Amino acid sequence: MKQSIVMALAFATAFSLPAAAQINGNAAPQAPQQAPQQQAPQQQAPQQQAPRGPRTPNANEFIVDQANMLAKAIDDAEAKINAGTITSATIWVTTTQPQQLPASIKANGKITIIGNGNRPAGLGAEAPDAPRTPLTPHPHGPVDILSPVEIRGVTVTGFTHTLFQPHQAFAIVNSTFTGGNNPKTTPYVVTTDLHADHVDDQITIEDNAFTNTHIANIEDGEGTVSIQRNHLKTSIRRNEHPISIAQSPKYVVGRFSPVVIRHNHFEAQSSDDLSSVVRIARPDVKVEQNAFVLTQPKPQAFAVLVVSNQVEPTRFIMITRNSFTGGIAVGNHIGAPLQANALTLQGNDFSKAAHVLPIGDMPHKDVKTVTPKANTLAPKNFWGPLPNNTVAATITENLDAFDPIVAPVPPKGDGIQPPTRPTPPQVQTPNPPTGPGGRPAPSAPPTTNPSAKRTVIRIAGPSRVETAIQAAQHDYPKGAPTVVIARADVAADSIAAVPLGEELNAPVLLTQPDRLHPATAAELQRLLPKGAKVIVMGGDAAINPQVSQAISHLGFKVERIAGANRAGTAVAVAEQLKAHNKLTQVLVADGADWQPVLIAGPAAAEVNGVTLLSNGTTPAPETTAFLQRNAGLKVTAIGATAATATKAATAITGNSPTTLSVNVAKAFFPKPTTIGVATTADFADALAGGVQIAKKDGPMLLLPGQVDAATRTYLNATPSITHVYVYGGEARFNQAALDALAE
Repeated sequence: MKQSIVMALAFATAFSLPAAAQINGNAAPQAPQQAPQQQAPQQQAPQQQAPRGPRTPNANEFIVDQANMLAKAIDDAEAKINAGTITSATIWVTTTQPQQLPASIKANGKITIIGNGNRPAGLGAEAPDAPRTPLTPHPHGPVDILSPVEIRGVTVTGFTHTLFQPHQAFAIVNSTFTGGNNPKTTPYVVTTDLHADHVDDQITIEDNAFTNTHIANIEDGEGTVSIQRNHLKTSIRRNEHPISIAQSPKYVVGRFSPVVIRHNHFEAQSSDDLSSVVRIARPDVKVEQNAFVLTQPKPQAFAVLVVSNQVEPTRFIMITRNSFTGGIAVGNHIGAPLQANALTLQGNDFSKAAHVLPIGDMPHKDVKTVTPKANTLAPKNFWGPLPNNTVAATITENLDAFDPIVAPVPPKGDGIQPPTRPTPPQVQTPNPPTGPGGRPAPSAPPTTNPSAKRTVIRIAGPSRVETAIQAAQHDYPKGAPTVVIARADVAADSIAAVPLGEELNAPVLLTQPDRLHPATAAELQRLLPKGAKVIVMGGDAAINPQVSQAISHLGFKVERIAGANRAGTAVAVAEQLKAHNKLTQVLVADGADWQPVLIAGPAAAEVNGVTLLSNGTTPAPETTAFLQRNAGLKVTAIGATAATATKAATAITGNSPTTLSVNVAKAFFPKPTTIGVATTADFADALAGGVQIAKKDGPMLLLPGQVDAATRTYLNATPSITHVYVYGGEARFNQAALDALAE
């Protein structure tokens, strides 16, 4: 799915929600507070406006209301933190008078600087722009960031060298940057040389506007990087790359895509040879739902350049659902061969690009873009007139119409428009599966309804097992890196499968608890190469060892994630995600009630979280122990019983499963492009579709077979929704229900 993303060190907002804040019935829910790197696609960063008018600051707050007083406020904050008086500091800059940046920021705790006009400056920003606090660059070079620092709502203009050089966690949000006219090179806003052992460090760059400058040069380190919802308009010289992700010699491959570049609009003018907008030399990177526009490009100008290296061959690169205009959309600069299936291109619009992975040597002797087909998968892309017989990739299922993403929209008034796309099909209703041996047959061609506002896709099989297989075939036509197996008859044993599957890029298949379903066995063989890993959810009582043995006999490696009970299994998944720095939030739901459990699954995946269980209105000991060991995690209770059992900062409830699912959707997905719909009558369809819809960064709604008033109100109030995935056949949702969802 998108992913994700799809992290390690949460940047807490300045104020938290009131304790035990409730969202009941049809009341409009507040979105749970999230670290900037955990924002849902297109979700704007938390709006922390500087305080208006006179106020008395708290012990950890500092007010700057005059010119050039920021450096002193930083000194005062550092002194208090280093003396142990406070553990973190927030500096509110209430003036638009300029502030001089210091040479360094160093403290034993986090410092947050919130400038005047703290509102999104990136995609979709309102015009005219909000007046922001201007920062004056330090004259002798970048500001050394030696402690966790977050900067919001500022503007910097005319700089000709790097502004910030973080050595620890760093975030810039809701700000604007305009570079000066350096005759030799275009300056970066952020250049970081994180130490390779700083695996918890986080670089967050979200909701900013960049003009005549580059964004980030990530030189080293193993930490996570989130670059989302930014707008870039610049020129690129030879060998320049506005976003450069370099290889770390000690980086451990396979860490759940810690680098996410998502929902940005990049426009590079007069891009020169051997340049690129995004240069990737590190494994585990997602580039998804961006718009790349190269105007007047030279023959060797790339939108995305994947660079192999001798230290660790670059792999696990996902380039999905982007649009490309001009230049070479994707290229591979060979320093060492890519490994098999190292690069995946899926759902992209290449129709306006000049080339994609062209075969043979490029005109310049220093660059080769020979990418053997075994190394690159390119399913379901829209090629338009681009001759894809010159593309060195395994190409399957060319799209004859582009499946639209929610196109990144630049700030109003700058004249840049995203690429024009062909008119897509509007309503999609595949035939039920009829293939032999219990395996679903390929879906029938979609039918269209030109008057519909939303595309509706039905995922359905003759049984819950086949419905899960349909979802896997829909999203993984050429296979998957791993698969999660859950039992088909009980929901709670499998609740953590949704965020786990989303993070592993793995479909969830179902089976009986005492034997491997034949259709699932066949789908495993289609999805996985021999020797691949299959994760079995739950202990022997949940899924019999005979199932594991059957999977092993098919030639796959079996890993079981289990606890002493269903609550323990959920905690075991949480520990795994935590070990990979992929856990920042916990959602708690009643383990005896499958409806809030499966509503919570995609929401947990959206915020790099996990769903843990309560025993009805009583806390589960395993969950309580985990939360005590990890007191810094944000906790949200989903449903009234879990709210009673859990002392959570936020509780989201509803007077029906449908209302609860709508409230969770509002809270965790402010602007979803895709939603899932499953029945309130049974858990299996929601479980089968949970991972698929989580990959698409959408919520799961539970409906009683028709579109009720609460759901209709939600759909009408959420115009960002363009796609609806319906799980279950005619017995669950008839054509009238699908038509209502499309309207």
